[in-house]
Amino acid sequence: MIERMTGELMDKRVCTRDTRIRYCDVDPDFQLRHGALWKYLHQTAVDHREAYGLHDRALRLDHRGWIVRNMVVQLREAPGYDEILKIESWIPKIEGIRVYRAFRLFISGVMIGEALGEWALYDLQNRRVCRLLHEMRRRIPLTGNPAIEARRLFSLPEMPSSFDAEHEISVRPGDYDTNAHINHTTYMDYLETTLAKTLSPDRAIGECRMQFKHEGGIQTGSVLVALRKEEKGIRFRISTGDTELVRGVAIPPQRVSFGLFNENMQQKGIE
Repeated sequence: MIERMTGELMDKRVCTRDTRIRYCDVDPDFQLRHGALWKYLHQTAVDHREAYGLHDRALRLDHRGWIVRNMVVQLREAPGYDEILKIESWIPKIEGIRVYRAFRLFISGVMIGEALGEWALYDLQNRRVCRLLHEMRRRIPLTGNPAIEARRLFSLPEMPSSFDAEHEISVRPGDYDTNAHINHTTYMDYLETTLAKTLSPDRAIGECRMQFKHEGGIQTGSVLVALRKEEKGIRFRISTGDTELVRGVAIPPQRVSFGLFNENMQQKGIE
């Protein structure tokens, strides 16, 4: 398996990671599963943080960790088994407690997808979002277009009062991350599993937006994934008991207006 990360590119402003698509990460059609793709994106973010000196292990000693609050991923076509996926990642801006991270995905030099995530620092003892320390903020390199319309890209329609299908999933030990929360990438696994169980074969995803409303702690035994299929896509909610963990929308490829970032994004320090 090829995995290469270049942290020195453009003075650490852009992280590039090349990963060979693994057999265990593809579906029966030999295409990369969305849940696996989200894990590749997350690993690229971790690599980049460590390249500019913000190590997750050091944060943990101070009872802090990074959490994802919003995520949107667009994929024009799914990479196939044994292909080399190139991921570029950079941080276009910081707003208060919000750190925005952008991604572009390539196969053989052709861009096949884009993504944007909103990260925040989390106080693991007091279970609340906390501000970035000045030293941390100073270390984070910014590049790209700071005018990116994050709130528009993360916006979601109202959740419906009823759903067409529900599927309960047991939480596995491997679903938790170093914060002892269900990792945000795992919710994509839960969604894909539920789509396959309830709405097959209408489960192709061209765009997925998720808002992470509450952490799924170590005591979470199972989650309930609820879906409502509509003309423009599928609205979904993932909850445990009375607590909503995640809400989002999954849009089929034919309904997606591809291009999260305008041309200005590609012209400002990314090429």
